[in-house]
Amino acid sequence: NAYDFIPPILSYGDNWFEEKILSGVMLARLTDEREYNRAIECALKDMSLIAENTLQHLDAKLYLHDLVNYINDGLRKAFDIKGISSFDFAEQYISLLEKQASSIDGLIPTVVSHGDLQGGNILVAPDKVWIIDWETNERRSAWFDAITLQFATRYHGGIMQLTKVCMEDDAI
Repeated sequence: NAYDFIPPILSYGDNWFEEKILSGVMLARLTDEREYNRAIECALKDMSLIAENTLQHLDAKLYLHDLVNYINDGLRKAFDIKGISSFDFAEQYISLLEKQASSIDGLIPTVVSHGDLQGGNILVAPDKVWIIDWETNERRSAWFDAITLQFATRYHGGIMQLTKVCMEDDAI
């Protein structure tokens, strides 16, 4: 409850929690472009407050190696649990990460990250923007949430667009 844009948890137990009931509309349902852009700007500004307070630098090669393992684990789960068998876009992304990991020395900034910052987890009220559903939070790259939101990487087309941009720019 350290941030006013995160709904307070009223009570919790094993595998459950109760939050304050909020009113508003999900970002994904906004049709007014100006209001949509204002809410994204507000959410990113709010997330930057968490970033400022939780910034740590980790070895870049180790971070990217762990990221490749995380993605591969997710792909195995997608195959085993959901029967998804086509991973062309992910394989291109992993190849790009592995290439980058072999050439990067130094540190990468990491922060406490939401992990699923997308239109369904941003609630917009007339005077407030709330960021909800924090069950996937953990330490990640300082850019993870902004990229997830702006490129819609939680969806197939978004990760494909991001991979294309990275390959064109030859940078992650």
